Amino acid sequence: MMAEAFILCLATATSMKLVDFEFFCSGRHHTYRSTQLAADLRRDYDLTTPVFLVLIETPSLDDPTFRKQAKILGQLDAETLGFLEVVASQREDAGAGYHTSIETAKRLAAGQSRFRVSLLDERGRILRRSTAPISGRGIRAVARKVNPRAPNKPMKRS
Repeated sequence: MMAEAFILCLATATSMKLVDFEFFCSGRHHTYRSTQLAADLRRDYDLTTPVFLVLIETPSLDDPTFRKQAKILGQLDAETLGFLEVVASQREDAGAGYHTSIETAKRLAAGQSRFRVSLLDERGRILRRSTAPISGRGIRAVARKVNPRAPNKPMKRS
């Protein structure tokens, strides 16, 4: 019984870890903070629908694992599922879409030079994290937890 309670507390503490960072939209016209995403999106787009972040940390935009995750995300409808894809590359400025600066990417990596993907709620709390690509099914499952009206079946971008 005590072991179960400890595991539950540990799982809760892990899932409540915050990832606080700044990221930009293409051309750096809009700046966002992972821990205040809902307020930032309300300010810029009057958006009140729950959203989450797919933070992709990569040593390089040429990394094969990054490319695999990008391909998975390319097959999903981000707007319908309610997520923003944010690229944090330690070597190159992604330049397009939502991305961090190279300095922020290095800070997030904390000395590690490997791929990692994190699904974060609109307050920056980790919902799921992996050093391997997360499948479309896994992303859709998180989308349904964040927004129960998110579609349950696979959808392709149009």
